[in-house]
This record gives sequence, structure tokens and C-alpha cells, in this order.
Amino acid sequence: MFISDFFYDAASHQFPLKNNPLFAVALHSGLKYFSVCLWLGLLAFTLVKRQRPGHSQRLYLLVTALLAALLVSVFKSLSTHNCPWDLQDFGGPFTDLTGPGRCFPSGHASVGFMWIAWLFAPLALPGVKRWQIVLFVVSIGALASFVQIARGAHFLSHVLATAWVCWAVAQCMAFIWEMAQAKLNSRSARKA
Repeated sequence: MFISDFFYDAASHQFPLKNNPLFAVALHSGLKYFSVCLWLGLLAFTLVKRQRPGHSQRLYLLVTALLAALLVSVFKSLSTHNCPWDLQDFGGPFTDLTGPGRCFPSGHASVGFMWIAWLFAPLALPGVKRWQIVLFVVSIGALASFVQIARGAHFLSHVLATAWVCWAVAQCMAFIWEMAQAKLNSRSARKA
């Protein structure tokens, strides 16, 4: 509440950045389309470069990033947790956090945090170093989160929950992926 209150203008009873073109269009829609284009570009690269090293890691990254974003979206669609701009404290009609909701966790933050999967597949793209991956994931996740908090769309807890869901999906999928790879390698060794 404290962080959201920082971006709320009590005099006008609104979040001034809610419909600001930079925040609402360039950073909200723009980040979403950037992430979609990045995912589609990685898909195209993976399909074209099937025989290159790192193919399995690129597949892991594609599947895991998509699964993380979809899982956040499912959780959000089932949520009864309201957004800050829905609460009376911030100019909205509802008195408490429970209501029509559909605000927890932050779907928009997932366009950044879905790439946490990349931390488990650092060789997915040639020439990319691990520190660059960390910087990218933290930057895009933090920017997407900040935009929504500043617009009054989410609380900090919403974006942290999104980061946690994406991290958990990446860890679970990394474990499953390693088990599947080990099984495939074992079968290949037996056939040879």
C-alpha cells in the first residue's frame, strides 16, 4: 500500500500515470509486444538452427517461458484479489482486496519474469554470457513491474508473486528437462 500510495494523487483521486502514453502504451503494450516478438524470434531461430549446439536448451527456454506466462495468466484469471486502482483508498469502488479481482499475480510482470527460464539455459543462444542474461531478466522484469505499480494496476506483492511463479516453473521444468534428457541419453547409449 505504501509504494502504491507514492504514485497515487489524492487530490484528483487517481493514479496520474494510469493513462499516460509513455506508461500505458510504450511501456505497457510495448513491453508485451517486445516479449512476444522475442519469443517468436527465438522460436524461428530454434526451428532454423535445429542441428546447432544448444537446441535442447532453446526448446527448454521456449516451453518454460511460455508455460510460466500461461500459468501466471491462469492464476490471475482465478483470482479474487483487486488491483490498487479498484480500491476506495485509491479512488476505486471496492473497500477491500477481495472482489471481482483478476489482479493477482501480475500478468504484465510475467512478460519480463517469464525469461527467468533463461537462467537455467544459459547456452540457449550463442555468444550470450550469463551476466547478460541476469541483467536482461532483472531489467525487463523490474521495468514491467514498475510500470504496473506506477499505473496503479498492481501492488508490489503482485509482481513478486509473478517472479516467484516464473522461478518455480523454471526450476520444475529444469528438473523435468534434465530427467528427460538423461533418459534419452540412456536410450541412445543402449542402442549404440
